[in-house]
Amino acid sequence: MQLAPLRFYCNRTRKIRSHSFDLRLTFSDGYRRVVFVRNATSLAKPETQNEIDDIFAAVTDDVADDAVVVCADDYTRAYRDNLRRIWEMLQLSDAEADAIVEDAARTTNYWYLGDLIANCNMESWRGYQAAMRLIGQNVLWTDMHGVIDYPSRVALNA
Repeated sequence: MQLAPLRFYCNRTRKIRSHSFDLRLTFSDGYRRVVFVRNATSLAKPETQNEIDDIFAAVTDDVADDAVVVCADDYTRAYRDNLRRIWEMLQLSDAEADAIVEDAARTTNYWYLGDLIANCNMESWRGYQAAMRLIGQNVLWTDMHGVIDYPSRVALNA
C-alpha cells in the first residue's frame, strides 16, 4: 500500500507543503517507522535539517510511530538504483500482471528473473515491471546489491 504524502508547515517558506517518505517499515509487532533518505551533501545543509525538523514534527500516530533519517551514501550505487527503479514501478499499477507473475512464481520452475518472466503469458517488459513491484513488496527475493535484470537470481520470499 502506498503511503499518502504528508502535509506539513514549512517554516522557511511559510507555506503548507507535502512530503512523500521514501519508505515505511512495518515490523511484525505492528510498530511503524518512516524513512527519510538523502545524500550526505544535502543532509549537511541547514535548510535540509530545518525541513526534516518540520516534516518530522508533522508525523502523527496514524502515519508512523517514529521517523528516521538515512544517508543514501551508505548504500552502493546498484542498491540505490534498484530502489529507485522499484519505486518507479510501484508508481505504475497493473494488478493483472502482478497476479500473473506472482502465480508463476508460486507454481512454475525458474532460476533467473528472465526464466520467471518467460513462464508468464505476457510481454516481457510488463512481466519485468510486475516482478520489480513484487520485489518491492517482498513477494520475490533477489540480491539488491547487484543490478536487477533478466539474468538476476530470483526466488519466492517464504
